[in-house]
Amino acid sequence: MKPSNLYISATIILGNLLSFSLTSCQADADADAPAPTSKMSVSFRVETRNDELSVGDEPQSGYEEATKWENYINIANGDYKIGFFDVDNNCITPFTPQKIEADDKGTYIDYTLTGEVPGILTLYSNFKIVVLANWGSYPEMIMGTHLDAICCPNDENLGRFQYFAGPDFKIYDGATAEEDVTRYVPMYGVKEYKNVKFGIGNEENPTVVYDKTTGPVNMLRAIAKVEVMFDTTDEYTLAYDPEAENVDEIKPLYLTNYNEYGYCAPEGAYSEGDYYHKDWETDYWQGHLHLVGGSNQAKEHLAMTKMTDKDGKDVWVAYLPEYRNVASTSTTKDCQNAATSNANITPARIAVPLLRNGQPHTAYIDFATYDNTGEPDKAINIERNNLYRFTITHVDQGLEWKVVALPWNGLKHDPIVM
Repeated sequence: MKPSNLYISATIILGNLLSFSLTSCQADADADAPAPTSKMSVSFRVETRNDELSVGDEPQSGYEEATKWENYINIANGDYKIGFFDVDNNCITPFTPQKIEADDKGTYIDYTLTGEVPGILTLYSNFKIVVLANWGSYPEMIMGTHLDAICCPNDENLGRFQYFAGPDFKIYDGATAEEDVTRYVPMYGVKEYKNVKFGIGNEENPTVVYDKTTGPVNMLRAIAKVEVMFDTTDEYTLAYDPEAENVDEIKPLYLTNYNEYGYCAPEGAYSEGDYYHKDWETDYWQGHLHLVGGSNQAKEHLAMTKMTDKDGKDVWVAYLPEYRNVASTSTTKDCQNAATSNANITPARIAVPLLRNGQPHTAYIDFATYDNTGEPDKAINIERNNLYRFTITHVDQGLEWKVVALPWNGLKHDPIVM
């Protein structure tokens, strides 16, 4: 079996925190600005799609639309955090809406959020909006908090997530034994705004933060999506791997190595341009992994989930934290002072247990680019917000053969007279 057609797509969810009404303003505080103790009402629009990357209803080449579950921001249950930050990445003020209007579009939901912010924000004409979504629990976001403390908090229970299987996976929310909640994809986004002037409004007449010319805040998912599908006329039978531990719990396709935990946010993403370039070839976070402890904490035998794609074909899916397959030359440390480590790099692989000539056989798919013969070429990391799609076009069942020594082929002739 040779895998082919590795497809890496930077599928994105877009929280469209549309820009403020932009007018000419000063870089310094306006002389007529209200006192910092004043408050103003601001309205945001949040969209979970990206019109920029679409032509009509079709996404541009290289990008792939996400499912509603992959797009979902759990705003209705308050699983998000929004803050205004200065150009030096320090928090000016958090934003908590008092009014939420939802507009369900089928494959995504638009939200309009309205609430008050301190008048001190009027002293800033250049600032950033940072959006965190679906983290479950959040680091503190108060005045003076640096963005590094949000993306890489010291408390190991914050800003991290544990591997989860996908849309059918539930987590106990601590309320009652019978009650659970769906786990959604952790996301992070940041966008810079320049030369903005606020006006003082109220609940009936808020300052509307909406300007499509500025574009959306692009939300970066914390996980990668891996798909394996068969597109072949070959007959094949999947089987369990007889050498795997806990054989009864392992589904036909599984990961041999993966990281059980990941960070909800990338490290060092202080502007949208750090991770989003509107170019499929260079999006989103290539070569810069944010690993817990700075290195892989590899676990083995993660079962992939069998699903059905939009064409009715079987596809095996896994949602994964980032994982290092390629040694790094960097000697830098992350914001928790953990050095980037190449120790214990055991490549992540996809195991495909098959029956070959009636006998169990496990074929492996490497995370790599592939040449036109279907052979692995260059190893690649598992990076956030990428789709790794492996399409199997041929399943080699093996050849039955044997060696037989032919009978002697004797020479027949007439009698010999001596």
